[in-house]
Amino acid sequence: MGPLGDWYRSSLPQTGDWSGTLGSRGTGDAAAAAGRWQETVIKGWRELLARRTKLVPLAADARAAAENSLEAAQAELAAYVASLEDALVEYRLEVQRLAGMQEKPGATAIPFERERVAKKRSELAGRAAGWMNDAEAIGKKLVAEWDRQLGSDADRRRAAAAAEPSPLWKADRFVRW
Repeated sequence: MGPLGDWYRSSLPQTGDWSGTLGSRGTGDAAAAAGRWQETVIKGWRELLARRTKLVPLAADARAAAENSLEAAQAELAAYVASLEDALVEYRLEVQRLAGMQEKPGATAIPFERERVAKKRSELAGRAAGWMNDAEAIGKKLVAEWDRQLGSDADRRRAAAAAEPSPLWKADRFVRW
């Protein structure tokens, strides 16, 4: 992909810190990496809730309901990740295999080796994207639940402004500028 390939890939949207946890080359076990990934996803949800409540302050009962919704989403995410245990172990092994392929002499210079690395990278990215999309769906359901607790459409629009743009969106705006 070129000298800036890793930088561009790091700008792609991801749910939580996938590339720093489950998608990293680390030798830790998959369960620990999955736990760290879940923590980053939940941290993002908590930060979003904090930004939303800063824009649209919630009454005590609505705040408690939002926290309960967050706990339910957290439990749903934990159950989802637990259902993927074997697949995540296999995925982590494939990430290790990819790293080994990339370190081989000629991995970037020999065309068929470069194609093998690109194919494996694409395969792993596709698998990860599916899992991240599922986690993102849980997050969207959570935000919809938070929106139902707001009184008016104006409050919902103000709360929606709390969502931060992705690095990809920022890069796109910069390029257009």
